Amino acid sequence: MISGRVMELKMDGTYHRRGDHQFVDLPRPGDRIVLGNDDGDLETLRVVRLKHLPIAVPAPKFAGPQPLAMVYVEWQEEWNAERV
Repeated sequence: MISGRVMELKMDGTYHRRGDHQFVDLPRPGDRIVLGNDDGDLETLRVVRLKHLPIAVPAPKFAGPQPLAMVYVEWQEEWNAERV
């Protein structure tokens, strides 16, 4: 699994941290991901940019889990559990 920190680009140009998530494979720009929001609903977000650094092999032991990639997204739509 690859750890990624998801950052949502807001309409005013600021970023909102959506949390650290595990990915089987890193998403690419244009891909859509689905995350839960604070209300318990699901939101579709479109990946607009990805930033990651290579890691030495063998991988160094980190003090704790930390994201290996930054995944920048834009909001697309919200799903309400009652609508699904």
